[in-house]
Amino acid sequence: MFILSASFVTGLPLVSFCCRLEGGSMLLGLTFDTLSSYLFSLGFFLAIFLCIITFFICSFFIFSFVLFSSLFLLICSFFSFLYIFFLSFFNFFLSYFYFLLSSFTFYFFSVSFYLISVPSLFLFPLLRLLNSFFLSFLSSFSLSLLSFSFLHHFFLLFANAVFYFSYFLCFLYFSFFFVKLHCLIRHKIIISFRLKKNRRNFIFLQISMLKRMV
Repeated sequence: MFILSASFVTGLPLVSFCCRLEGGSMLLGLTFDTLSSYLFSLGFFLAIFLCIITFFICSFFIFSFVLFSSLFLLICSFFSFLYIFFLSFFNFFLSYFYFLLSSFTFYFFSVSFYLISVPSLFLFPLLRLLNSFFLSFLSSFSLSLLSFSFLHHFFLLFANAVFYFSYFLCFLYFSFFFVKLHCLIRHKIIISFRLKKNRRNFIFLQISMLKRMV
């Protein structure tokens, strides 16, 4: 009973150490995710603002510059999406490695306590049974926590990927919308200019014909 209580009391700091490791990695991951999402949102809205400014400034000038700036912003958003995706992937593997390390360290110490207490537990079969049950419970609990952590980080990674990919598609739609709007306005401006020019030529032609008739 003393060995069982000693192993249980000694296991509590290990549990707290594992929780601190997992909590620290999750806190680090959440900090990186928050900063990266804020930076990506700021870059996304800045790119839209720059696209609008470029559209209004260059709508009466060179069309190729607007197209080049839109493509440049699209490439920047695509590379930022890849950066966020690989950062989330790296954060997932880092947290998974921390949790594996903490779980196997805890399991190794539990098995070591069990092997140390085996020679003295031959006289106490009930305590030996309780100790084996306690170790099997700890191993199953650590494996269930490991699987839960794996699923949690997998779905978090999938949600981040879908969220940032929707950002990228939204920016792609806005960029092509502004390019198409610019083409439409430029086409209307060219048509109106040609109509004014043709009307002016027609008026000059009428005036010249009247002069000839007079």
